[in-house]
Amino acid sequence: MPLNKIQYVFLLVCFGTAPVLTGANVRWENQKQYFKATATDTKVEATFEFEVLSDTFEIKTIRTSCGCTTTELEKKIYQAGENGKITAVFDLGLRKGNQKKYVILQTNDPKHPEIHLEIEVDIPYGLLIEPRFLYWVKGQQSYEVQYIDLKIDVEEVIEIQSVSTDNSQLTVEMEQITPTHYRLSVQPVIGEGEIPFFRSIITIELTPDAPLRNKKYFAYAFMKT
Repeated sequence: MPLNKIQYVFLLVCFGTAPVLTGANVRWENQKQYFKATATDTKVEATFEFEVLSDTFEIKTIRTSCGCTTTELEKKIYQAGENGKITAVFDLGLRKGNQKKYVILQTNDPKHPEIHLEIEVDIPYGLLIEPRFLYWVKGQQSYEVQYIDLKIDVEEVIEIQSVSTDNSQLTVEMEQITPTHYRLSVQPVIGEGEIPFFRSIITIELTPDAPLRNKKYFAYAFMKT
């Protein structure tokens, strides 16, 4: 997915419009960046630009807070008046929700020997499952129906192809409330003399053409003693 389709907004420290000063020697244009990923984005790319104002600026080491983030640095030593940039790419993987990743620099700046650059990304869940876990107590003559709401949190059209369970003692029925809201009715049905299940997995599968990286989602049913 081309990166330019990511809807992003640069956040400056204190939400100001002026460049951010980390010290008398280096001026950063944006030490914090915010991205709103789409349902099909697989990564985001952030570019942190800076200007060296006076003394020689050296980036001794560069590391990230997560193996999912890689960086590219043009060079390590910059003279006064030079401009530079650090490019960071965050691989979204299967992550969901609000994510923050950091690029950490060790420099020769005596006032700021360690500089943190931040990438914040909101990644859509695609399908919200509420609640994800259901519980019943063993030993009942009959078990009440419990409900799971499935809510689509992206603008793209998403359809659920099937809902299934790995246990014949658990029945699941689905109804569509609105185009973006489904509801599952879940109920244990334990035959006479049968030992109730301990855990059952409910699988929600989207249609193959669903514009999401994830096509399968899971909820869980437990029988407590």
